[in-house]
Amino acid sequence: GSTDYGYIAYYAKVVHTTEEDSLLETIDGITYFKNADDDFMVFELADKTKTSITFDSRVKSIYQYAFYGCDNLTGTLQLPDGIEEIPQYAFYGCTGLNEIILPESITKIGQYAFYGCTALANINLPSGLTSIGKYAFYQCEIGGEVIVSKSMYVGEYAFGLCKNITAVTVYQLSNISNSAFSGCQIKSLRVGNYNSYSGIEWIADSTLSQFSSATTLEIMYGVTKIDVLGLRSMVNVNKVILPTSLKTIERKAFSYCDHPSFFINSSLAASVAGQSGYRYSSTYQEGCWHYDEDGRTPILWS
Repeated sequence: GSTDYGYIAYYAKVVHTTEEDSLLETIDGITYFKNADDDFMVFELADKTKTSITFDSRVKSIYQYAFYGCDNLTGTLQLPDGIEEIPQYAFYGCTGLNEIILPESITKIGQYAFYGCTALANINLPSGLTSIGKYAFYQCEIGGEVIVSKSMYVGEYAFGLCKNITAVTVYQLSNISNSAFSGCQIKSLRVGNYNSYSGIEWIADSTLSQFSSATTLEIMYGVTKIDVLGLRSMVNVNKVILPTSLKTIERKAFSYCDHPSFFINSSLAASVAGQSGYRYSSTYQEGCWHYDEDGRTPILWS
């Protein structure tokens, strides 16, 4: 037979033979599955009336659907160290939880893991996290900034309708799906390379359309080129922060933005393609970057 936790747990839950039942143990309202090494996997919340829980110190994993629809759980839930994955549907519909503390050992959050946790306002994303499945945090109350690292993938609607998220940092745009932040009210967006070798030479318009509410766009250091029409979804952007690594801005790259002002920290070493048709504000602030009369030379407004 398989030694995989998920297979054995599913088999024990469905078949309920005497042999498999002996592997299950309920402690303080939580049913655990035990393996030969006496490691525990959270199997299910047996007592659905509980409003708070404390995990056994031997817990190493959580079974999918373990807390599905446990809407009596409230407040803060801290998961034990050593757990590496939040499996699919694990906390689906836990509408009373407002904070979940994840251990740094977590590397993967499965699809629908926290779907519909409508009171969930605070959750930390561990530094080693590599994958967030589709609809993982859909309709949660998570706010503030979400940072998507270079090694993290974010699936479809993972943060969909999380309307309190105001800022997103994406180090590599190819790591997020076209709808990862759909329905959010993002105001500030920081972006890095679309892929690891070409900088922003091409951005699928559908990738950025989910950020159309953003008013501030910062392009991070390392990007060398902004392609034509690559930012056409950013219709509300009125402030753009450019990196000193930028070498080329294609014609009309910002022509769909809302009369943006441009800011840089030092002189921009750029070979800028002709910008006829580019729209820019008639008023500037100190330190604002704009084009000279030739439409090609970037200069600082003073």
